[in-house]
Amino acid sequence: MKKIIMLFLLAGLIFTLSSCVTKRQHSSWQDYPPAPFFYNLKTEKVTVIVDHVREENISQQVFTIAGTYLEAQQQKYPKSGDTLLLEISIEQRSFMQNVEMYNSIFISCIVRDKEGNIYARENEYITGKQTFVAAAEQNTIITRILNRILGDQQKRYTARKK
Repeated sequence: MKKIIMLFLLAGLIFTLSSCVTKRQHSSWQDYPPAPFFYNLKTEKVTVIVDHVREENISQQVFTIAGTYLEAQQQKYPKSGDTLLLEISIEQRSFMQNVEMYNSIFISCIVRDKEGNIYARENEYITGKQTFVAAAEQNTIITRILNRILGDQQKRYTARKK
């Protein structure tokens, strides 16, 4: 009898864990025209849309988070005349699965020069219960993406120091 109960509990546990919606994926493309050897990133534009509504307050928060983080991280690199502009687009949509509310968040970051040439693109796709409306979540997601973008700059700087 205990074996049958344990078998049902194990099957139920496997079923509930396999139907979990929380996922995070990302993609990037940084093989556009070669970026200048040293460059500084500056946040140019942030757009946030939550359930088809443009959120200016959240856009300003993300602009501040990204700008502050970029300034802090780029202090260790030499200043150069080349400035690349960062454009961030975020869209969140809510949906129901069973009786629970979930969010699908798409974040796209594009690095361009002043003429509009694209040098890098970084995307992240998140599905789960977290929401981009929360400031702590904004900081976590944006810094994670910016670290991936700044990784190329860090590799160049390290190679040059050697």
